[in-house]
Amino acid sequence: MNISRRPALFTAVATCGLASLMAYGIALAETPQLPRNLHIGGKQPVLQLPESRSVQGLPAVQNDRIEIIETAIKQARSVVRGQIRIDNCAITHGLGSAVRFRDNGREIDMSHVRFERAADEFSAVTSYTITGLPAGTHSLSLELTRTFQRLCAGGTWLPQQRRFSIKSNFTTVSHANFHYERNIIDMTIDGSVLTSQLNSLFNGTRMRINNHGPRRGRSNYIANDSVIQFPDSLGNQTVRFDIPEFRSDPYRYYVEDINLRRISTRIDDQFLVLGLHLESQGPEFKGYCVTGNVACLFGRDDAAPDVQLNNDPRIEVLLRPIAREGSITFGEVQVRVRGDIQAGGVCSAIDICHLATNYDREIQRAIQNNMRSFLNQTSVRRMFARGMRPALDGLGIGRVMSAELHNGRLTLSYLPSA
Repeated sequence: MNISRRPALFTAVATCGLASLMAYGIALAETPQLPRNLHIGGKQPVLQLPESRSVQGLPAVQNDRIEIIETAIKQARSVVRGQIRIDNCAITHGLGSAVRFRDNGREIDMSHVRFERAADEFSAVTSYTITGLPAGTHSLSLELTRTFQRLCAGGTWLPQQRRFSIKSNFTTVSHANFHYERNIIDMTIDGSVLTSQLNSLFNGTRMRINNHGPRRGRSNYIANDSVIQFPDSLGNQTVRFDIPEFRSDPYRYYVEDINLRRISTRIDDQFLVLGLHLESQGPEFKGYCVTGNVACLFGRDDAAPDVQLNNDPRIEVLLRPIAREGSITFGEVQVRVRGDIQAGGVCSAIDICHLATNYDREIQRAIQNNMRSFLNQTSVRRMFARGMRPALDGLGIGRVMSAELHNGRLTLSYLPSA
């Protein structure tokens, strides 16, 4: 080899080495900086993470590894789902207030139980979910809370309990359905229970029907001067109502101070009949002839004869019993006025006044409409239902589901009482 070429060869080798070192340095500079605690040990690197901290509920990172808490796995996977059905018991605020779960005889913390909203007041059907049960054998049962043990007495859970196993933290979801059933009882009793209670409820009722007062212009009309005062058993309620002035030219008629004399009750096939017997002494309907009308005899008021009720005048209120709010009240209301209406004076022999004024029909219609309007009020029906409750309790009758009166007998379907 030519010695003169050695320096050139050495220079070339040095140049290549320097270029290689420079390339490695550039590559190293462009690579992201790795943590200081990166150790190259063996064939695979081991990445040691920073100290433990939790981020928005994520599992903690501790001791150079990600730890998944075992209890969190249990709660995520040990799930029991099912459906609860409670028939014939008014659950108005959701099943969470009505039931409690027991597992192997011990009450479950209700914070682990989630319910769907009950769909219907008298057939409360909802789904539930229980989380966090540990692995093992379980005997799940349901019970009513103390309040609903009283309100919904007499029922049975079907089944009494559900048995299942959670074999591991990763067990599939278990299912357990429950049904609380209350048997409806049928009973037929004598309708006199109703008439007796009806008489007791209305005993002490006072009524005055009047729209007649001092003359004002051409009218003697007083509005809203008729009143019914109910006794304490019906809330001591006072109701005022109006009997309008009845006109049939040239006559005007007014109801004058008709008072309630006594009450009676009886049964007429499917109806309870409340009789409001009116006094029948003296004229109850006052007639006037409009002054200045040629049909009046010399403008005298007595050309329109006064009217009196005869033959035990009474208002009969027909009430059909129905079940409502767990008791008995009435649904359909019919009102009819009984007793003959007979005019005096010129009409006593030939009742031409009857044809001219139709006062009897008009007065009866006014009484019927006002009585029916009052009795059809929801508040009155509720008072009746509350008043019937003591009599039903005395017979051991719980929540009434249906009621029908026929031929003097009352047939009830009801739930057992506590």
